[in-house]
Amino acid sequence: MIAMYGVLDRKGCHNDISKTERGAKNFATRNGYNHISKRLGYNAYKYAEKVAGKWVKVEYNFDSYTES
Repeated sequence: MIAMYGVLDRKGCHNDISKTERGAKNFATRNGYNHISKRLGYNAYKYAEKVAGKWVKVEYNFDSYTES
């Protein structure tokens, strides 16, 4: 499965930007975005966010996720 990296806009929508994490971070930094997302197939999720000028990966605990 091909992974695509992108940015999350103000509405929380994923926009494809690059095939690499580095390219997406570069684009986001130059264009004022603070959140990077990763898309695998049709599913996208928040991958990293910029905190105090540094990129920090977001960790998920899928075990605690419950459907409502």
